[in-house]
Amino acid sequence: MLVLSHLFGRQQCKWADEEFVEEVVKRSSSIVFLPPLPKKAEKTLRAHNEETLAIFSTYVKTFADQHLKDPEDTLPLSEMRIGSEEQFYIPPNANCQHTIIRSPFVALSGHSDEFESISDLCGTVRSGVFLEEAVVPYLPIHLETTVPLNAYLYDFYKHGDVNALERANKIRKSDVWFHLNDFSLVLATIITSLKNFMKPSFAAEANIIDLMGSGDAHEDSEDEKFLVEISDKAGQHGDDLAPLSVWAPLGVWDDDNDEMGEGNDAYDVDMRLPKVLKAFQSLKEVFDEKFKQMWA
Repeated sequence: MLVLSHLFGRQQCKWADEEFVEEVVKRSSSIVFLPPLPKKAEKTLRAHNEETLAIFSTYVKTFADQHLKDPEDTLPLSEMRIGSEEQFYIPPNANCQHTIIRSPFVALSGHSDEFESISDLCGTVRSGVFLEEAVVPYLPIHLETTVPLNAYLYDFYKHGDVNALERANKIRKSDVWFHLNDFSLVLATIITSLKNFMKPSFAAEANIIDLMGSGDAHEDSEDEKFLVEISDKAGQHGDDLAPLSVWAPLGVWDDDNDEMGEGNDAYDVDMRLPKVLKAFQSLKEVFDEKFKQMWA
C-alpha cells in the first residue's frame, strides 16, 4: 500500500511547518507525511526514471539533428532576433557549451546536454521541440521533491477515518469520495489486467472499460434498484426494461475463473504472479470495506 500511495493519487502536503506538526499531526491518527519508498521499490523506480530520461533525450537529439538545422537565435518571449552575421573568434579555453538539445540561452549559464530529470529536459529544451512533461512516464521520487507527499491514501487504508483525512491531511470533504473512488478504480484495473495476462480468456468476461471504483459501483447499484422500483410501481414486467449491466467487485468473483494451467502450457505463468494477484485482491477488499463505510 505504501508503494501504491507513491504511484497513484499523489498530492503534496499543503502544510509542513513545525506548528502544524505539533498542533495537528501528532494529535491525529494520520501520519500525514508519506514515508519514503522501500529501498527495492525506490531502486526500481529510479532505474525506470533514468531509462525514460535517456530515451527522451535521445529522441530530442535525433529530432534536432534531422529537422532543426537553423540556429536558435530568437528570444522565446520577445521573439527578438539576436546575434550578428559577423563571425567572432572564440578561444579554445573559453567556457562555452555547444548544445543540441538544450536551449542555447540556457546554455549561457554553463549548462550542457546532460539533464537531471524530465522536468529539467522539458523546461530547458530548445525551441522547435514540443515535450509535454505531464504525458511522459516519469515519476519523481519522494526525496527529489521539496514538499513532502500527502499520505492520505495510506492513512485511510490504516484507519478508515474520513474526518481525519479532512482535519489532518487537509483533503476537502467534498473531494474525499472522488479521491478514494479513483484509487479503488486503480486497484480494480490492476487486478483485471493481471487476470487478463494470466488467463487471456478472462478478457472476454471482464472489459476494462466497464470497470468502476467501488463508489461508482455502489451508485450504479442504487440506480438499478431505483429503476426496478419504478418498474414495479408502473406495473411493468422485467422484459420491458432494457438489460442493465451488473458489476460485481473483483474480490468476489468465482475463484474457478482464476485457476491456471489445466494442462495447457500456453497459460503457464511465473509462480509468483498468482501471489501478486492475491495480494492486490486482498488489499482492494480491505480498502473497499473501509470505503463503503462512508455510505453505510
